Amino acid sequence: DGQRLGQSRHAFQQNMAVRQQADQQRVYQMALADDDLAHFRTERIHEDAFAFDALVEFLDVDDFAHCFILLNFITSFPRPACPARQIRPRILCRQTRPRTRCPANPVRTFGLHAQPENPGPAHAVRSLCARTAGAASMSPYCRRIYFFNVCNAKILFSLKKTYSILINFAVMESKESPILQGLNPAQRAAVVNYDAPSLIIAGAGSGKTRVLTSRIAYMIEQGVAPFNILALTFTNKAAEQMRERIAQMIPDNRSRYIRMGTFHSVFSRILRENADRIGFPDSFTIYEPSDCKNLLKTIVRELNLPDEKYKPNLLASRISYAKNCLVTPGAYLANSVYAAEDRQAQIPEFGNIYNIYCQRCKRNGAMDFDDLLLQTNILLRDAPDVLARYQEQFKYILVDEYQDTNYAQYVIIRRLSQLHSKVCVVGDDAQSIYSFRGAKIENILSFQKDFPDAMVFKLEQNYRSTRTIVDAANSVIVRNSKRMEKHCFSEGDKGEPIRILKAYTDREEAEMVVSDLRDKIRQTGDEWSEAVILYRTNNQSAVLEDNLR
Repeated sequence: DGQRLGQSRHAFQQNMAVRQQADQQRVYQMALADDDLAHFRTERIHEDAFAFDALVEFLDVDDFAHCFILLNFITSFPRPACPARQIRPRILCRQTRPRTRCPANPVRTFGLHAQPENPGPAHAVRSLCARTAGAASMSPYCRRIYFFNVCNAKILFSLKKTYSILINFAVMESKESPILQGLNPAQRAAVVNYDAPSLIIAGAGSGKTRVLTSRIAYMIEQGVAPFNILALTFTNKAAEQMRERIAQMIPDNRSRYIRMGTFHSVFSRILRENADRIGFPDSFTIYEPSDCKNLLKTIVRELNLPDEKYKPNLLASRISYAKNCLVTPGAYLANSVYAAEDRQAQIPEFGNIYNIYCQRCKRNGAMDFDDLLLQTNILLRDAPDVLARYQEQFKYILVDEYQDTNYAQYVIIRRLSQLHSKVCVVGDDAQSIYSFRGAKIENILSFQKDFPDAMVFKLEQNYRSTRTIVDAANSVIVRNSKRMEKHCFSEGDKGEPIRILKAYTDREEAEMVVSDLRDKIRQTGDEWSEAVILYRTNNQSAVLEDNLR
């Protein structure tokens, strides 16, 4: 009896766990269905709008070709003195004989001889108009019909005596989505053409963030499910700003279902969901740079290697570069070219250190920052079912700052987009500045080779700088050996001319800059806090500070 009781308790617990899991799944599905339910009426109206062509032909109004119908159909009416069924608009079935609208005055029915399988509001509109448009006179209950300003206003039916009904069929000029308002033609084209691979070349100050957020919001407005969108940004701050802007454009909070963030934040979540497939616990630790360097110090000490040659910063940098190039420790040790480079750099044991470092990280259940990309590639390569699941989920992929992506990020995008190929990348080859971190400008330059059907949009209008600044930038960019053709322009003020100061030493340069700045402040009466000095490297600041004192 005790054994049976224990078995029954175990079976009951298993049953409860299965039920809880099923309930959670149903709640999640209901939440997704609730988000999509708000779009049902809009989608249905868009589908039924095609039926409006019949009304256009019937009324023979050319201007209707430039209009679409906005339906706000009233299906419930107050019961009048005469039978409601004689006045209420109905959808016509197949019939050839005339019908009467009211007992006092027959109204001939005009030709709608077929009823669709799922009759919508537009079909009811055509039926109502067809049954009333040919009447020479109306019954006392439908005394007058006003068709006025049909291109811009409403069709108003004035029903008098015992009741009055207003059926608000808005036959209006096409109104574009509010999301598209304020965009220039190039930006608008980049937003609305979302159903194909796209390359958006965005010059500095051209509004690329607005285009990217507007494109995502427009996709959702057009019926794309938010959880089918993957948006990858360069920084967490950029992701937050984009999410806030999209939430303002799509007010029903559906933007929370978009998978949006940096490469590392998005794929760390994917790794946690599938960590067991690559031999890591789902609660793996992500090492900070200081943790990585401490581990490397320990390994160097255990191998009795000289600290002055095997510096932690150098080792960490080389390991990071290898991982971003998808070179695992085994592949590194097997490559004679890498071994020759290490001997030339006087660190012949680097491959061994790299191997031990990765083993220790896995044994400790930890990944470093670059592992988030390397291990994601390994997961998608070695688990085809996982790859297929995310390919099906992420039907639309958008990538910001594509010119600064490295090889590991490039391969992830290529793997995920193999099924649908609906990739949109935004970037500017002239703004690629992270090659020292492994960024490959070839990623953006070869996008059209990777996606031959890609559409290219050029955002060339600069809203940030003066014309002088933009023209000067163009004169420098045009000399790049590898570049994508574009010509940025500005419609702002011309601005002050650019001056170049030539100096022989850093001290002379600092004296000239500070002296010129002092003269300007004295002439204008501005505060010193309104001045700024930009320098390329940190060691230039000391000389400038000395002169400012």
